[in-house]
Amino acid sequence: MRDNCGQSITRFNVCALESKAYSQALSPNNLQASFRRTGIYPYDPNAIDSSVFKPSEAL
Repeated sequence: MRDNCGQSITRFNVCALESKAYSQALSPNNLQASFRRTGIYPYDPNAIDSSVFKPSEAL
């Protein structure tokens, strides 16, 4: 929006805009960081604080 002030997004340029965001979101560094942050790989059971699971104890 900053680069193209005054231009609207149409159905014809949605794909070009979305593919750029998709490529950045699914970069190898982002994917590896998400697995590391959640403790999936390398395995780390302490990666997520147990206090975030408190609401599920009510059910």
